[in-house]
Order: sequence, then structure tokens, then C-alpha cells
Amino acid sequence: MNDSRMVDSELRIGFHGVRGALAESAIQSMFTTHAATAFRNKTLVTAPYETIDRLFVALRNSEVDQIMLPVENARSGTLHTTMDRLITSRPPVHIAGEYVYDEPYCLVAPAGATLDSITEIHSHPHVLDQCHENLTMLLPSGNSRRVARVQGESTASCAKRVSDLTRRDHLSRLQHMRLVDPTRAPAPPTTVGCAPSSHPGCPDDSHGPYGQERPGRQHHHHVYGNLPHRAAIASRSAAALYDLQVLIDSVVPEPHSSQTRYVLVAQSPVHPEPHQTPKTSLAITVANRAGSLYKVLACFALRDVNVCKLESRPSRRATGRSRLSTPWEYTLYLDVDGSATVDEPVRCAINHLREFAERVQVLGSYPRYTPMN
Repeated sequence: MNDSRMVDSELRIGFHGVRGALAESAIQSMFTTHAATAFRNKTLVTAPYETIDRLFVALRNSEVDQIMLPVENARSGTLHTTMDRLITSRPPVHIAGEYVYDEPYCLVAPAGATLDSITEIHSHPHVLDQCHENLTMLLPSGNSRRVARVQGESTASCAKRVSDLTRRDHLSRLQHMRLVDPTRAPAPPTTVGCAPSSHPGCPDDSHGPYGQERPGRQHHHHVYGNLPHRAAIASRSAAALYDLQVLIDSVVPEPHSSQTRYVLVAQSPVHPEPHQTPKTSLAITVANRAGSLYKVLACFALRDVNVCKLESRPSRRATGRSRLSTPWEYTLYLDVDGSATVDEPVRCAINHLREFAERVQVLGSYPRYTPMN
């Protein structure tokens, strides 16, 4: 049948967070980049989930076809909670693809806020850590020390929180103003911005709370006080979605440090083709004795298989309520070039590992969805 006549099918991909999350942007970027190849004749549908637990339940219940998870950042390294979740998931899940996405982290805030007036910055803990040093230099002298850092579930949820809290504060202030002066008309609910004034953080009282003229009014800062000015570190798309302005275009300290490696996760394994530059991820538990790490690496080195990542984590092996791991037992994370399904050296190396390792878990052999594919 001619491709142009084929009926599109939906590809449902879930992510952790709210609309505007970086994970959603990564999904859309990956789909757009590979729409003519890997996702041909597919229609993308993205679905947000508030918690990681709910996201995995959605995959298990087939509410979505795949989920997108961040696993590593170019600056802060591996997101260990995500990797631990992949290893311990029951029933097992499988990595079905990889995509590296880079979108600058912006400092965003409601209309009327300035760098001098910010009192709180909200974002994901990893993002706050990545941007802490640079924020200290970018914020006005003396302001960075008094600005509170507030952690949240995701960058987009923090942008939404800042928008919601600011709207709440303005509505509360309007209510207070009506109680003090009932002749004040309610403001249009279309924006939360304030008109410029000589008092940072507070609108000019000769205008209404949203900039409409009010002749003859005087300032009442002793009654109303200044509204708190919150900001968030989030994407430009999240700023647009939640009616926030961009105060700083990029708050990362160096180029490419906002690059994040995402993996698509599915219920069933995939079988990548050689032209998709495949990668295989494994979790390996070996005995804590001399030469164990050497033996693991030798399985790949002797077959000229490149190990592109090696990391150790405390083992979390368990069956039901009974833990099988012992203190100071570690699980090795390995990423190697090639696919266990089509590359004989990779398949032989994994079989060799199983001869002496206590546990070998293949997390997936999968394609790398990059702009170069």
C-alpha cells in the first residue's frame, strides 16, 4: 500500500511532570527529528504524570506505549533514582531508545519582577545544583545570598507553581484592597503583571493592580506591603505556557552543560538495526573479590567492544520482602556500543559475563535517536 494512503497510528509517550516539562520538549524534538524514519506514519500524543510511580503504572497498564525518562546530565551526572527504578521495576521494563536533548535553562518570573526583586527561585534539585554557581554571579551583588532556593518535582511544575502563587497573591491583594476601599473595581483576570513603579515589587498605586489608570489615588505601601517575587529555572516553552517572562536566557555555567540524556522505556524489548548506532545497557552484580572488575571489562576488551560508560551503585537486589544483597555489594552499570541482538561480539561478551557474575541484567539494546541518524 502507498505510504501516503496509510492510516496514521498514535504513539503515546508518557513523562513525569506537567505540561511544558523538559521531558515533553525532548519527546517532541525527538519525534520531529525522526518523523520521516523511525516514527513514520505515527501521530504523537504526550501524557503528563505527576509522579514516577504513576508513570510506571501507566506503562504497565498500557495507558501509554512508552515513557521518557531522564537518566544523565552532562554536568551533574547520572540520575541514580531513575536508574535504580529501571533495575528494580517489576515486571521488568526495557530501554527502547535514547535521545540527547539540550534546551537552555532560563530564569523566568512573572511580569513586573526584576533580578533585584526576586526573593525565591524554584526548580528541580539537580537543576538548582547545576545553576547555583552561575546564579550567584548573575544575580545583583548581595541579592544572591538572600534568595531562597526552593526544590520542586520538575522545572515545569516549578514554573507553574510560581505562576499560580503569584496569581494567588494578586487576588488576595485585590481582596484586601476592596476591603480597604470598596470603590476599587476588580481587575481583568487575563494577566498577573504589574505596572512599573518606583517601588520594586509593587504596582504604582496611581494605577490599578494591572496598570489601568486610577486618577487621584495615593500609594498605600504601609497597608499592602510588597508582594513576594518568585522566579523559576525552567525552559522558555514552560515560561510561555505559564505566562512568565524570561529574565536570563541561560543560567548554566558553560555551553552544553544543560544537555540531558533521555531513554524511552517500553514493556517489550526492541531490536535495533546496525545503522541506528545501537547501544546496550547492562546492570551487573559480581562478587566483592580481587579481579572482579577486571574480568567484567575483559569480556568486552578482548572482543573490541567499546565500554562507553561504567559506574557502580549499591546493590538493591531483593525478592519480595527478602533482600539478597549484602552491605557493600555493588551493581555495575555498563553502556557498550553495539546491540546484543545483531552484534556477535556483544552477545558473546554478555554470555561470558554470565559464566562468573552473580547477576547480569540486560536493560536493553536500543537505537540512539540523534540528529545525525
